[in-house]
Amino acid sequence: MDLFFDWILIKFVLLIMKTFCVMRRLEKIIFIIATVLFLSSTLFADSFNIKEDKIDIIFSEIEKGFLNGNVAVFSTYLSSQNYLSLSNGISGYYSANQSFYVLQEFFKLHKPISFRYSAKSEGKNPYATGFLTYELRGKRETAQVFIALEFAVNSWKISQITIR
Repeated sequence: MDLFFDWILIKFVLLIMKTFCVMRRLEKIIFIIATVLFLSSTLFADSFNIKEDKIDIIFSEIEKGFLNGNVAVFSTYLSSQNYLSLSNGISGYYSANQSFYVLQEFFKLHKPISFRYSAKSEGKNPYATGFLTYELRGKRETAQVFIALEFAVNSWKISQITIR
């Protein structure tokens, strides 16, 4: 596929060079502007797809961490200020380091049995909802989970985790 794309790109460049030689000054300026706009929109679309792929990876890592009660699996995605609201009454904004320890303590008492997403939304403000089944003091319970991501400093980070 890449070889085919390269071949098309070379043909396109050759066509541009031939066309450029026979153009007048104003036509050349318009052509250059149109080409720059086309190429920048193509590059933007590719970078957006990369961001979308990264979102899937992050939600997958969070799912693995929730299934095993292992915060370290997704801790690199915790933002510098996370909002946590947990079923044990903990609620507020925490740093990435604080969030790690708060969630780690939560999973020590609330031992995960299963976790599954019920919905995911990707785009400008990605989020996921799901259900966490866990054991607390010998009793099986289920909580609804909400996870939100934000794009900050060229990467997606977790901005909110709610387990209720």
